[in-house]
Order: sequence, then structure tokens, then C-alpha cells
Amino acid sequence: MDWKSFLEDMSDRLRLTPEQRRVFLERLDDENFEESEAKIADQLNIGVSALKKHMSEIYDRAGQEFPSLAKIAGRGKLRELRACLKESCKQAASNQKIEVEINPKVPPELEGLESKSSLQPIRKSPLKVGAPLPRVRLPENYVERPNALNAVKTKLLAVDERTLVVSAIAGLGGLGKSVLAAALVQDLEVQARFADGILWVTLGQSPDLQTLLGDWIRELDKSREAFSANTLESASRYLHNLLAERQMLLVVDDVWNAAHAEWFRVGGEGCRVLVTTREAQIEGADTYSLALMSEAEAIALVRQKLGTKWRLAQEVEVKAFAKLLGYLPLALDLATNQVRDGLSWEELRSEFEAERRSVASGKGRRSRALNLLDSSEKWDDLDENSQRKYSLQACFNLSLKRLTHEQLQQFAWLGVLPEDVNLNSRMAEVLWDLKPLQAKRVLILLRSRSFLTDGVATIAEEQTYRVHDLMHDMARSLIEEGILSSEAVAPLELAHRQFLERYRERASNHRWDGLPKDGYIHRHLTWHLEQANWGDELHALMSMSAAQGRNAWFEACDRLGQPAIFVDDVARGWKIADRGYEGDRAGAIVLQCRYALITATLNSLVENLPIGMMAEFVKHGFWTVEQAWAYVEQMQDEEKIAEAIQALAPYLSKSLFQVALAAAREIKDESSRADVLSALANIDSAYFDEALQAAREIKDESSRADVLSALA
Repeated sequence: MDWKSFLEDMSDRLRLTPEQRRVFLERLDDENFEESEAKIADQLNIGVSALKKHMSEIYDRAGQEFPSLAKIAGRGKLRELRACLKESCKQAASNQKIEVEINPKVPPELEGLESKSSLQPIRKSPLKVGAPLPRVRLPENYVERPNALNAVKTKLLAVDERTLVVSAIAGLGGLGKSVLAAALVQDLEVQARFADGILWVTLGQSPDLQTLLGDWIRELDKSREAFSANTLESASRYLHNLLAERQMLLVVDDVWNAAHAEWFRVGGEGCRVLVTTREAQIEGADTYSLALMSEAEAIALVRQKLGTKWRLAQEVEVKAFAKLLGYLPLALDLATNQVRDGLSWEELRSEFEAERRSVASGKGRRSRALNLLDSSEKWDDLDENSQRKYSLQACFNLSLKRLTHEQLQQFAWLGVLPEDVNLNSRMAEVLWDLKPLQAKRVLILLRSRSFLTDGVATIAEEQTYRVHDLMHDMARSLIEEGILSSEAVAPLELAHRQFLERYRERASNHRWDGLPKDGYIHRHLTWHLEQANWGDELHALMSMSAAQGRNAWFEACDRLGQPAIFVDDVARGWKIADRGYEGDRAGAIVLQCRYALITATLNSLVENLPIGMMAEFVKHGFWTVEQAWAYVEQMQDEEKIAEAIQALAPYLSKSLFQVALAAAREIKDESSRADVLSALANIDSAYFDEALQAAREIKDESSRADVLSALA
């Protein structure tokens, strides 16, 4: 047995969590054993403190297998663990087997289809330093589909003389198009081809195109000029110019309307656009039609989902049920949850067939896309894809029936959120009007039932969740059916108003500029106001004054270090004012003039704010460090960036420290880069080795001596 395979088996034997497993496999890899904690943490995209915490937990678990660990401390603990594991691996090789306590042996017919978790060891990315990379995750029960991945990858990597090549992954909802795109994003060959970075956007049915374009622009350009593109046309042109000379992959996920995707069809010959869509016809795109899962892949998915509850004797029933579902991954995932919770496959099949008949006849809940069928003959006349849609709806319904009425309402509240938004427990407290622990429990419940999936990985290592677009559509349908209220007001509009009122109750002085910092509401406040049909409230927000007479909402966004939120909100307010022109011309003109003046003011923000003043503002509490960092991100001069990072280093939060570290590594001047890394190493000694190496690379002896002295 080779070392890596042994470590994977041992991680199961030690019953490590997914995050512990990820750290264990990376830290004990032969190539990484002598590497610093800082470098390993960077490779794993986590903080050094998180790495240490996970290793401490791993030592505790491993101590039950290797008692000698308890007598060792410090760096010696890692060496002792490795020595114990090496000896155990040697014994395992001589015995030709390892007794695995958790996962049974994979049947021969499933070899090569073993599910691959998103938390496998991470190899070094070939992207350029600082290049954007989406924090998308593969599902825990991800099953590799190499034929599909290689087919699309070949299209992306092929030499093509066209100015901008567009590829599309097409297929039914719930087929795994977004998962395939995420796997491509994490593929090292794809990253090497698009070394300037990868951008990702999810559109859905009603995308906020202006905001989404702005997000991409500010990912590439932190200067104040990036705020000037405040129409769709100007934003798309600006983005095109930024991408003209770059080698980048642009992923446009979940396209319902081909016209929406056109705004993101930008870049030069070095770029590629990858679109995922159900039915939208993307003009000129080289389309790959994603096939259904194979029978073996379906079994691998179920086996991974069931874990220790999988038995080889289930295989015949699983094959039959997977065929009945039409081999749709999402439908199979939902069904397997119920078997994991106690149903037999026979019981589930009986319930499923009854529910599918109910959906087809109109007795069961169904989406608006499904027509009623008045006889069994009509069912037989449907093509296979249409039958699969009814099957998926039946799986949804069976899963929803397992929820209590209160849990069903909590699921429905997800429909009030924007599509593909990331949820965290702090905003969930407001969404469901629950205490923190209760909100976390509901998130965990919905995640375990596959109503939620894992969201993006955050620098702060906060657990986030997202709603699959099909689930989101179902949740919104429940709201529109009146599950949350019986009032005469449009149900969805009313839900937005109730959600906003919950936030207002939690805001300081019940003012929007006093909202709690939860990573969600500042970014989405004006969107909810628009959905609630509270246009006047939105315009009032944009003109609200703080105690000093300044714009209160700008101040609130600026304190977060996210003035871009205010810029997007100005564009939204202007758009709403334009729509009101026919009903109230005078009022609309006044609002348009106000937004024009705000835009002009933003474009003339002072560019040369003294760095020493910024640091003093943070030191004395006049500014948050996030607010100061927003100005650093607008700087274009490397010397000023280096000076600013050193000045703000003592005040950086854990998450901003990682951002500053990434910015420091991008500094091209050797001396400046070493100076900044030295300043950061003085804050966190875990980066001392990196700073020392940077200092040694300085060619100028005097400068090298200065930096080495600072590190001494």
C-alpha cells in the first residue's frame, strides 16, 4: 500500500471530520513534511491558527492509536506522529491489508468510480499570484464523471482562431451542470491555461446584472475609475477592456435567458466563456450536452451518501430505483436521504410512484413548468426528459412531506432571498426570527436533507450555505401559494417587507445605516427594498444624512470597507427613478439629478489620502480597519501599497491579514516586498520563514541588511 492511500485509510480509521481529513492528508504528505505551517495553511486556503487547531484535534484522535504521542510536545509531535504512521504503513504493506473501521471495501465493479470529496489534498495552483479563483466547492458526495469533464476541458483548451470562444454545458435541471463547471474550475490544466484567473457568476431567472458586472470589474480593478461604470453598457465595455490582454476563464452559470449572458460575453482571444444552461440557446456557442449518470456512477453516489449504512445487498434495488428516477443526480440524492433516515428502498419506491402519479394528475404540488396529465396514456406519451421532470418533482414533494409545518415554512423563507446567495447563521437568525443556536440547527437540518448545499469557502472560515436553483424556485412557489401569510398583499412582496422589518428591528435606532454587520444585508438591502415595492424607502435611504451631515448609507458601507455597495445602490436607485418617469415626471427628474450628483461626487473622491492619516484614523477608532483597507485597494502605486500595509499591519483582522499577505506577495520590487512581509511576520511569526527568504533574495546589500536587521 502506498503512503497516500494509507493516509486516506487512516483518516477514516481516526474518524476525522472533512476539514481535519483535508489538513491531515496535506500536512503528512511527504512533499510537505518539512514545509512551514504558514505555507501549508496558504496551500489549504485557511489561517495558521485554524491549521494549528485542526492538528491539535488530529493529535488527540491519533493519541488513541499511538500512546507515545501524549509524551511529546511542540514540533516533535508531528515527527512522532509521522514515525508512528510510517511504521503502521510498513506493517500494513506486509499484511497486504488495513482494517478500515468506517468504510467497507469498494466492490470491484465500482473501482474507478470512487466518490471524490471537495476536501481532497490541494496541489499548488498554477494561477499567477493574486489571480482570482472562485471559492466554489464540490459536494461532499461528488462522483467523478471523467468523460464529461474531459470532453468540456478539451473544448476549453483547444486552440481556436476566433476572437472569443464560448462553450456551453446544456442539460436538464438537477443533472450536475454547475458541479461539472466547478470541477473544471479546480482542474490544474484549466488553471494553467487561464493563468490570469477565473471569474464565476450565477445568473438564475432574475439576475441583478449591474451588480454582478460590477463585482467582476472590482475583482480586476480596485481603482476609483471602476466605480464609474454605472450602466449595463458601460460596465460590459469596461470589463471587456480589462480582459482584452488577459488569459482568463469566465464562467456564467445557470443562464435562463440568453440575452443576460451577452453582457458577460467579453474579453480578448486569450479568454474563454463557459456557460451552463438548461434550455437557453447561446448563439455561436460550442455546446456540450451533459448526459445522464451511468448506472455505476449512480451507485457510487448512493454508496457515498449512505456511508456506513451502505450494504452490497442494496445494489439491485438501487439500480432499479436509479433507472426509475432517470439517473438524475439531484433526484437520487434526495431519495437517498430518506433511505439514510430509515426508509427501505421498497417503501421509498412505493411512495415515489404514488407521488409521481399525484403530481401528474394535479393532486400533488408541482412547478408551473409541469402540465397536468389526464390519463395514464398521456404519461406513456411523454418523452424521457419530460418524465424525468415529473420524477424530480415527486422527489421534491416526498422530501418536503418529511418536514414539519414549521420546518416547511422555514424552507419557504429561502424563496425570499436572491438566487445563488450565500447564507450564514447570522442572517439566518433574522430570516427565521430565531435565536443563534436554533438558526444553526435549522441550517444543519436543511443541509442534511439536501435542501441546502455548501456555500463558498470564506477567508474567515465561516460555514456558508447556498440554495440550488430548483430548490429556490420551489421555496418561492410555496410563498406565492400563501404558506407564510393569508393577507391580501402579494405574498412574495409581503414576505420581503416582513424580512426587512425584522432587520430594521435589529438596527441601531431602527435606522438602515445602523444595520448589524452580518455579511449579507448591506449588500442586499436595496434589492429587498425593490422587491418589496418600497421605492420611496429606497430613495430615502440614499439621501439619509448622518449626524455630521454626510450621506449616512455611504458612511455605513464605507465603514465595512465596501463602498462598492453604495455605488451599486446608486445605480439601482437611478434605474427605479427612470421607471417612475411616466407616472411622476417632476419627481423622477429630481431623483435623477440627485443620483447624477452622487455619481459625480464618487468619481472625484480624493485619490491621495495620506497613509499616515489613515493609520491614525484606525488607531484612534475614527475608522474601522476595513474602511481604511478599501482605500488601499484603490491604490495603483506599489510603493504606496507597501507603505499602507506596513502602517495598517498592527490593526488588521484575521481575514484582512490574509488579504494583506496576498497583496504583499504581489509586490514586484524585492525590497518593498521583503519590508512588507517583515512587518507582517512581526505580527504573526508563522510567516517569519517566508519573510526571511524574501529578504535573502534582495540583491542590494544595504537594503538586504536593513530588512534582515528588522527581522532579527
